[in-house]
Amino acid sequence: MEHIENPPGSIQYIIQCIARYNLEIFSELINRNCIDIDILEDIDPDKLKDFTLRINQYMDENASYQTDLKRYVRIISTYLAFIAKKPLHPPDMIVKDNKKIFRKGNNYFCPVKSKHMLEAMSLCKYCVCRVTD
Repeated sequence: MEHIENPPGSIQYIIQCIARYNLEIFSELINRNCIDIDILEDIDPDKLKDFTLRINQYMDENASYQTDLKRYVRIISTYLAFIAKKPLHPPDMIVKDNKKIFRKGNNYFCPVKSKHMLEAMSLCKYCVCRVTD
């Protein structure tokens, strides 16, 4: 990520990367022509319900008293997973041992997805990123 002031791996680095990405995605979302969203019919209601349960639980654990932030993150994450089909975390963000989420062709890859998929309420199952070897 360009111009991130904090060292990779630090909580400040992660917060700064995600905040920038979420703002970029929010701008994309509000500037999107909603008429072209035929994809809504393709969203599985059961998957959306499960995703919403997971994101709500995550936000309740990490931002329980920040109602506006919870709503903002839920909207952006739902858009990323079900409409834009982009990673839930920013591409190029260092996630572990100097390894990044990256794009190759039309696919995104995450070096920690296989680990986090094992967590009970992980959102990784809804992220478009593929597992790296």
